[in-house]
Amino acid sequence: MELKLVFVGSDSWDRPCYATPDGEILVDTTPIASSPPELCTKSGIKYDKNGKAKGIEGEPDTPIQEVKRFKGFEQVAFDPERKVWY
Repeated sequence: MELKLVFVGSDSWDRPCYATPDGEILVDTTPIASSPPELCTKSGIKYDKNGKAKGIEGEPDTPIQEVKRFKGFEQVAFDPERKVWY
């Protein structure tokens, strides 16, 4: 199964942030083209009553490999593409 992520902007540390189909914000903590993405949840994100994030500022928290709701995903698709520093 494929996890589809949509780029929503960069946080104050210039880390690319992505929204899941459910509206959860994930951050790539190592956005380097020669490295695989290291996606983490973000703590401190405020969500509205519909589950959509109100912003992208927050600290990287848990790697998605450790989060039960992401266990079934074998691949990640970035829309429009994975954003990297270099």
